Amino acid sequence: MGLLNSSLAIYGADKVAAMGITQKIYSIVILNIVGFAFGAQPLIGFNYGAKNWARLKKIIDFDMLVQVIYAVIFGGLLIIFSRQVTAIFMNQAAIVDAGSYMLIACVITTPLVGIVLVYTTVFQSIGNAWAAFIMAISRQGVIYFLALIILEKIIGYHGIVWAQAVSDTLTCLIGYFIYEHSLR
Repeated sequence: MGLLNSSLAIYGADKVAAMGITQKIYSIVILNIVGFAFGAQPLIGFNYGAKNWARLKKIIDFDMLVQVIYAVIFGGLLIIFSRQVTAIFMNQAAIVDAGSYMLIACVITTPLVGIVLVYTTVFQSIGNAWAAFIMAISRQGVIYFLALIILEKIIGYHGIVWAQAVSDTLTCLIGYFIYEHSLR
């Protein structure tokens, strides 16, 4: 958050304020996704330990389906009503405009975040500590840091705004490849 805020600061206090509002709205959606993903963790671990592969696959598929459906519905609503939702927190036009734009950029990849969290819980549940560690440091860590720095240099303000979406996409791809390799 410090890096994000300091990157946005050069574009004005209204951009920093807009991102603060965006992150609060976004966290409501993400925390529900986190809760469901980690709620499935005991089921994943139990069925993996029992070597009940058919049931394990069904649980993971169901978990991903619920995550994606939830994310599409709530992310879609936030995209459609981004201005109205942002305006609940602030009535200054510049902040509402920036916040609406940032909210769209944040929630556009929310379905991928759900999948990333399922991958993370699967890796934790099956005892693949390295894969879980890679997932944990990627989305909000290494990948995000690199995306933020590189995209800001290439496209400035818009790069900062879209860095999280790029990070979500790349982390999901990393998770997919590790997942396919881990559960073969």
